[in-house]
Amino acid sequence: MTILKAFLAIAGLVVFSGVAMAGSLPVYYPESFQSTGTVDRLDLSAGEVVIGDRLYRITTGTAVHTLRSNVSSTGALATGMLVGLDSIRDIPGAPFVTNIWELPDTFSPIRR
Repeated sequence: MTILKAFLAIAGLVVFSGVAMAGSLPVYYPESFQSTGTVDRLDLSAGEVVIGDRLYRITTGTAVHTLRSNVSSTGALATGMLVGLDSIRDIPGAPFVTNIWELPDTFSPIRR
């Protein structure tokens, strides 16, 4: 019986900790991002996005994750939005965004 009580106590702490962490960012978000910044300019027709004063290539097929949905489209992006991103540099030129996550205005990379 003592072992069962200990197990339940530990399980409760794990569940409680998960809820606390999930409150800051959704559970489908990664632990870290290659880069974070504000969307300064977005031109989907040209396949360009400027984040934190840096030019990236983007397509309508780029994986977009919002605070409300793990699967969204580039239509969910807007200038002024704080984002985290992963990118690759497969050919010469601007890096290509592979994944982009909407971040809350209160996000601080220091807390990650």
